[in-house]
Amino acid sequence: MTSQTMQPIEWVDTHCHVYEETIPGGADGALQAARDAGVTTMIVIGTDATTTQQAIAIAALHSDVYATVGLHPHDAKLGLDTVLPLKLLVSENAVLTFTTTIRIAMFNAKCLQHKSN
Repeated sequence: MTSQTMQPIEWVDTHCHVYEETIPGGADGALQAARDAGVTTMIVIGTDATTTQQAIAIAALHSDVYATVGLHPHDAKLGLDTVLPLKLLVSENAVLTFTTTIRIAMFNAKCLQHKSN
């Protein structure tokens, strides 16, 4: 019988909105609170053009934070054109995915490789 070493659990918040103005301490406070609680990676979700830009800006400042470009289903009436220009940012180091109203995500492996360099 061989003994196995347990690997430590890494906590990843896969859906956070740290740009919300009502968060005490703002985005930096929320991110630090998550780190203090043991979260090692956070993915900030963009739900329209404005929040996508906020998510990208936050991710660009923190090596443990990534962003998505997205359009929430309740904003579908605004049209995909509202976030399509942001698709160009998918190749940037902080963006993980581009999501649409039908929840199709195109994973961009380059971003993880680029961000880890």
